[in-house]
Amino acid sequence: MKIMINLLYILIIFISTVRCVSDYEQRKAEFDAVEIGMVKSEVLDIAGPPHWSDHKHDHDRWIYYMKPEGRQSEKIIYFRKGVVVRKGLREKPVLTPEEMDEIKKPKPIKPKPFTPTYTKEELRKVIKKAVDEEEKRKPKDRKDSNLEQL
Repeated sequence: MKIMINLLYILIIFISTVRCVSDYEQRKAEFDAVEIGMVKSEVLDIAGPPHWSDHKHDHDRWIYYMKPEGRQSEKIIYFRKGVVVRKGLREKPVLTPEEMDEIKKPKPIKPKPFTPTYTKEELRKVIKKAVDEEEKRKPKDRKDSNLEQL
């Protein structure tokens, strides 16, 4: 009985491994079928929707993850005005531990020097004008004058 269970586990692992490899090969074949000059709808029919897309400057980028683990290997299709102008593979660079430490290190923030908008005299004038306008807008309160008479 244990031998049958072990064989079943081995078969499941084998099938899942073959499936991942075949998915990768199928994905690669779909990407390779995309040609320069195709429009977006043709690319969607061949390669399906991208995993990620963005728009930079005057072109769109569609990114397809080629390995099941995710972003280790990406194929990118560049569109300009809805037409494929370039495609290629982008592999993530492998960083050394020193480079990783440098990236994670916090960068000091340089404060910008304060530059006032107004001089002191101009600021006094602006405040005085705002106070005067506020005084003009205040309605005369009749209740207060009635209370003073009592």
